[in-house]
Amino acid sequence: MSDPGKAVFLSYASQDAEAARRIADALRTAGVEVWFDQSELRGGDAWDAAIRKQIRECALFVPIVSANTQSRAEGYFRLEWRLAVERSHLMADDAPFLFPIVIGEVSDAAARVPDKFREVQWTRLRQAYGGQARLEGDDPEWRSFAERVAKLLSGEVRPSFAKASEGGASQPRKRGFEKWWWLIFAIMGMSVPFIGVFKSKAPRSEGPQLPQAAAPAVSNADELVAKAHDIMERGSLRRSEIDAANSLLERAMEIDPSNARAWSLAANADLAMIFPYRYNTSDAMRQRAMARASRALSLAPEVLEVQVVHANVFAHASNNPVYIRQAETLFRRLVAEHPEMHFLVIRLADILRADGRMAEGARYLEENGEPILAGWFWLENGSLDESYRVARSPAAQASTHVDKWLLKLTIESSWLQDLDLAWKTIGEMPPELLTGDNPTVFTTLIAFSRREPNRMLQFTASFSRDWIESYNFAGPKQYWTGWAHELAGRPERARIEWQGALRLIEDALETSPGRLEFGYQKATLLALLGETDAARKVLAEFQAFAGVAPGSVDFASHEAWLALGENNRVFEWMDPFLRYKSNFQWIYLHWRARFLPQWDALRGDPRFGSLLRETKPDSAKPFD
Repeated sequence: MSDPGKAVFLSYASQDAEAARRIADALRTAGVEVWFDQSELRGGDAWDAAIRKQIRECALFVPIVSANTQSRAEGYFRLEWRLAVERSHLMADDAPFLFPIVIGEVSDAAARVPDKFREVQWTRLRQAYGGQARLEGDDPEWRSFAERVAKLLSGEVRPSFAKASEGGASQPRKRGFEKWWWLIFAIMGMSVPFIGVFKSKAPRSEGPQLPQAAAPAVSNADELVAKAHDIMERGSLRRSEIDAANSLLERAMEIDPSNARAWSLAANADLAMIFPYRYNTSDAMRQRAMARASRALSLAPEVLEVQVVHANVFAHASNNPVYIRQAETLFRRLVAEHPEMHFLVIRLADILRADGRMAEGARYLEENGEPILAGWFWLENGSLDESYRVARSPAAQASTHVDKWLLKLTIESSWLQDLDLAWKTIGEMPPELLTGDNPTVFTTLIAFSRREPNRMLQFTASFSRDWIESYNFAGPKQYWTGWAHELAGRPERARIEWQGALRLIEDALETSPGRLEFGYQKATLLALLGETDAARKVLAEFQAFAGVAPGSVDFASHEAWLALGENNRVFEWMDPFLRYKSNFQWIYLHWRARFLPQWDALRGDPRFGSLLRETKPDSAKPFD
């Protein structure tokens, strides 16, 4: 190739070879150099190496999205797409690199593409001949398309990014660390680390950022660390994103083994794998996180951000009470020395929580101006009255953060089990707060509990993306729209929605093959679609992966067993689970079993009604 910096790489499914050739011809007519593999004998190490080299060097990566890519869960083009996305992590957000083209009838919402593709505007080309792209001589649409690519490569125009008002991709996932999201994991019995230590953005109102080490001249290692930091700041992270950050950091540590920030952020990334995401909780991962944190501390013992990460890693990854108390001592000293750094207060409360001192942590948060966080702590402590008091306090009511409402909804739906009261709270919420991931799941679940399918569809329609990443549900929006149509008596439409959800789950499992909740969701969806043998096989595979006894029911898998019609098996599990009340999952399970339609098959069993009445939380609304 004469100039890799000006070349376009076309990525396509083999069934779209003719369409790709037509697109390549149009671009070449406009003077654009195109890398377009037309080999009939794809495969082999040399061919694979050549493709990877072209993706690393091309100026513009053009994936062709079509009905054929939609129908294929596997294919070399998907590897090409992932390689391009990985390269994009090293680029500025406004750098023109990804340029998706859509041919045929593929909707933005249903497209089986990486999230990164949705962050740029898509180009749709006219289709004919059974969905193949068409090039007709001096067709103005194609001429305009080719000229736009040429100008993009020359720098005459800037790339277009997806907007809600445009006809391109759906909106990317909302980014940014939410200060309180991790507390729901606490309610579900999970410990959570300190993720957002490194803050490159301007300080927020809680005070200045931690002092940084003296900044040397920017090196390639520093740039890699900055890119990894941007990934880790996104909030709810997929395993592939943490892996991408770790890959960047490992390269940075190879380039500059003395870069303390690289070692420290790598330790924090390892901790994220352990808690809260639980993608990898192995002893090897825990040991690596602690080793990296120790290495960072040995390189820069005076840097506060390194001290903070070291303390958190050892407190949360080691499960050692000695390290937890040492972290408490450190954070108490830092809070005293740096009262302007308010986030240290929250970190100290988190350490108290890890030590089992929930009430002490709640009081500490209240005293230091964090009433909503205190409400979550009180709730996990089992102190419902204190939690509800805090949720309704003037200090909490003055907050504009959505978690004020989510705390109240959690109490009213799960603990009080008063759907009318929760519905009233939803009606009081500002409309602009109803469209996020967590409010969408809360409102949809409560509408589902009230058996109002039209309201379920209203709530999900206001959510702009296909994939939800919330406190208590990560998965396709179509899972819920399917249930809405099923509840409304539209089984064929429900089936279409669940088929779309299944495709998205299968894509997610390609990226995160070990994520149990996705495996159990796949089994659930297969069962809902009537593919019971396939559902049982998937369920068995993931239970073996999780190390649980085959055929056993637990909190994570019970929906799959319900979908399979294993009502007695589910009941035999839930009876001791509700009676023993070992953690606060029992309250969440109780209100779901009491109200959600998935449990309707058990409602004719007299044992089921008796169990719910006998184990009703003291705070819950009486049965009719």
